[in-house]
Amino acid sequence: FFRELIWSFGKWRNARLEAFLKEVSPDFIFFPDFPCIYAHKILKYIWQKTNAKVAIFHADDCYTLKQFSLSPLYWIYRFWQRKWVRSSVKIADLHYVISDVQKIDYDRAFKVNNKILTKFADFSVEPELKNKFNKPLEFVYTGNIELNRWKSLAEIAETLKKINQKSITAQLKIYTGSHVTDKMRCALNIENCSFIMGKVPAEQIEKIQKNADVLVHVESTDIKSRYLVRQSFSTKIVDYLKRGRMIVAVGPKDVASIKHLLDNKCAVVADSTEELFDKLTAVIFSPNKMNYLAERAYECGRRYHNKEDMLKMLYNDFHNSSNR
Repeated sequence: FFRELIWSFGKWRNARLEAFLKEVSPDFIFFPDFPCIYAHKILKYIWQKTNAKVAIFHADDCYTLKQFSLSPLYWIYRFWQRKWVRSSVKIADLHYVISDVQKIDYDRAFKVNNKILTKFADFSVEPELKNKFNKPLEFVYTGNIELNRWKSLAEIAETLKKINQKSITAQLKIYTGSHVTDKMRCALNIENCSFIMGKVPAEQIEKIQKNADVLVHVESTDIKSRYLVRQSFSTKIVDYLKRGRMIVAVGPKDVASIKHLLDNKCAVVADSTEELFDKLTAVIFSPNKMNYLAERAYECGRRYHNKEDMLKMLYNDFHNSSNR
């Protein structure tokens, strides 16, 4: 609230901004819908000054009431934010969302046809499948472990511990820059099963993912975190699809990123340790089954996240809108 107060009375509408807008003279304003209000005020001001067309992109859920909080201030801010989101949607010429789940919600809420726009990659070549797997199999997670994602990773670690009882078959390596508490470290550092590798430079991530046998995606199952990411689509999903590796996803099956993998039957998807154990033991002892899922994942990327298709959609949308 203090931040919004500063933006309400701060002198950001000044000669420097006017000069910038005059110099740039934009035809389009591409506006990501951030979880704040002041950005919408900037958008409205620039739109009024330049008469440029607006393309709005929703990535996180900044509008629906499918959230959980016991704070009255949270809900006051949420309703205030909803007013500004509606205002920005009304002036937009192009509407984009990040997932199928968000499209369903926002098409209904705003009575517009939102198009799905995600991170994309080049899927024009054939996937580089594994022809020789590590012993033990290497499961890799790259990303933050906040919003209780570490608890879903702990379920995977416990499942691997169960699988490894007779012999060490698979191990989980967790690469994260998140702050790791003692509780997390205790749950995720399991001898011969799971290891917290810490933070690595961004340029090393692709190599780490390619060297892996299995790539791991998780979301939390607690209600607050679940609602926060219900519409969201992790950028690393497209990276995973591109790598040509089997994907394991653990978390609520109605969350957009996991639902996408489940609907396209291109990953081992589970929301409990029992289901995960059954599904993993059915595939990890068969390289052919693992590569079959890896191929399915790559085809999913080619169908929904192909660079050429996404750029063509954007070009046509902006071109057609500019001529209206």
